[in-house]
Amino acid sequence: DLTPLESFESGAAWSSGDDGVRIAAASDRVSHLAGALSVAFPASPGGFEVRLDGMEARLAARRQLRLDVYCEGPGASIALILRDLDGNEFTGKQYVGHGWSTRVFDFTNQSAWDGGIVEPETLARLAEVAVRIESRDPGRLVFDGMSAGDLVLRGAARAGGLLNLLAKPSPDLEASADLRVEDTF
Repeated sequence: DLTPLESFESGAAWSSGDDGVRIAAASDRVSHLAGALSVAFPASPGGFEVRLDGMEARLAARRQLRLDVYCEGPGASIALILRDLDGNEFTGKQYVGHGWSTRVFDFTNQSAWDGGIVEPETLARLAEVAVRIESRDPGRLVFDGMSAGDLVLRGAARAGGLLNLLAKPSPDLEASADLRVEDTF
């Protein structure tokens, strides 16, 4: 069962202090209703954060966070970052290819998180929620359809890998390739 958390119809309280990052309402790419949220950015191989202000209390007692993402570029990595009141950080990272994709961050899947196990007590004591975006290319991500789930998954597994090749034979020539393999059994 999914509970809508953010429709983006009246904008959202997302913010970033990074240079060149522009956050604005979007209506050209939507998956639900008529509005979405656009995050345009320069090439950011080291990544930048977008704070999801006000999301902390809305994730308490949830098991999953689901969101639709449209990537205008060749691809980007997005990481959901949860910081609790004790200063602990939990990070779940996923790749977003060109076009629409639905990403689910499962708080019950212990192997999907760096920083430790995301317990219900952790979600009840969040100080900050953010998304870190990494991309070698300038781009734009459009977020829509953010909802929370309360499904209990037992024995679910998802194996995958990402291979990134970069060659720079001369100062004026750079070639890169990404290969993503994913099993959805």
